[in-house]
Amino acid sequence: MSTNFSNSEEKTVNLSMKDMLFIDDIISDNKIIINIPLIDVVGNDLTRAAMLTRYIFFYKLNKYQEFSLPDKKMAEYLHTNIKTIERQKRWLKENGLMSVKKVGIPAVGFIDVNISKIRELYKSAESSTLKMRELAPLKQGDIYNIEERDNIENIKENKKRNLETEKRNPASGSPSSPNVDELRLAEEIFENRFWVLVPNKIGKQKCFELFLKITNKGKNEEKILELIEGYRRYLSFLEKNKDNNFNRRAKDPATFLNLKNKLWLESWEFVEEEIAVSASGSRIKQPENWKNRISIAKRLGLLDNFEREEINDMYDKEWKFIPHEAKQAIASEKVDIEYNERIERKREKEKELNEKKLQKREKEIEFKNQNEKLKQIEIEIKKPFLNWIDETFDLSSIIKEFKKNMFLKHLVPENASEFSILKIYEENFWFSSEIDKLLEEKLCDDKEFLEKKQEYENELKKHDEEFKKYRELVKELEDLDKDISNLSLEQQNFINQ
Repeated sequence: MSTNFSNSEEKTVNLSMKDMLFIDDIISDNKIIINIPLIDVVGNDLTRAAMLTRYIFFYKLNKYQEFSLPDKKMAEYLHTNIKTIERQKRWLKENGLMSVKKVGIPAVGFIDVNISKIRELYKSAESSTLKMRELAPLKQGDIYNIEERDNIENIKENKKRNLETEKRNPASGSPSSPNVDELRLAEEIFENRFWVLVPNKIGKQKCFELFLKITNKGKNEEKILELIEGYRRYLSFLEKNKDNNFNRRAKDPATFLNLKNKLWLESWEFVEEEIAVSASGSRIKQPENWKNRISIAKRLGLLDNFEREEINDMYDKEWKFIPHEAKQAIASEKVDIEYNERIERKREKEKELNEKKLQKREKEIEFKNQNEKLKQIEIEIKKPFLNWIDETFDLSSIIKEFKKNMFLKHLVPENASEFSILKIYEENFWFSSEIDKLLEEKLCDDKEFLEKKQEYENELKKHDEEFKKYRELVKELEDLDKDISNLSLEQQNFINQ
């Protein structure tokens, strides 16, 4: 009878021993290295190989669990830009080498590495000469040619040719830029139809760039008219309200054309109404976290006079641009009561969550002690049995079996005279079940071995209560993990549902 014990601080992972040993081969002594067969796996792209190696390293560092690594941080590691990282990351996801799961509000991406698939592809590429080099700073466009992998000078020559190609064709691989005639025509439309209306002519270049984006480089007449009419409404609004506590200069044109706010689409009538309300001294004060209250007001039917698109647009606007009727609904007492109830429920869930986390920490300490206790019990009971194997059998044949086993071959010492089943068992308890299996296959025909094994197992059964307690602790920890995960999601959804 044999039992595996995992470190209490580690979570259960769905990763085979083959995959773990494969990771140890890739990440040698916790160093970040470039491995030639791994470059084959990612389509002969050195940047992708460097990225995947980093992801495997952090996967191991995080105890074979999903982890979060911002693209900005990866770009700093590899001395490249975020767009390059995003492009290469997309390739790795599309080819099934990794996946990204969005969790929480705001969403955080957690990366999971598909070690099994990487290992299979790696095995097929392993026939090539294996070379490992310390990871050097990389730049965008570094490519490793697999046919010339043994010649660093050829790699440098390839990179030089790539740079020369980029110089000859700077627009290669990017969206085509408008030609000179198109730009000249767009600039003429901008000058004669929009810029001529602007009272405070500042930020012209930025304004022209936004104009090109909005009007499809001056080709979309409908958008041009929409923009001009919107700006005329805005100027008219300023003129009408210049003496109504709103004596201010026009917004900078680039601010008006901001693609996020899209001020040219506003009617400016509701803002005019809000100023009139302000002049009478009854301005509605902006409530705390007012955007979180919109969904409550909608569910209570206080925003039924507004279309769904209008309600969705409120999330992207400032409070001062929200219609007066909507402000009254959002800041109403009904919404305030339900919002406060949600906050209170959120606090209760937070308290419950903290209690569960405290229970988990206590159980983990208990689990760790029980784990260590059972480990010592099994080793002590098994010690005479393993000593008997060391003294009775020809260990050279057993050494051969160890070397054939991919999980145990690295446990064999260089000096065969130092080989001891008992010593290996004590120092590598993680592999206890694998060692038992090998010994049983090798010595199953020996009657005395089977008798000794039965004696050891009978002795171990006397401690069934201790093993039962251990299994109960494992189950309790699993249940606590589920409860903590569910409570975390509930807590986030109270305000953002």
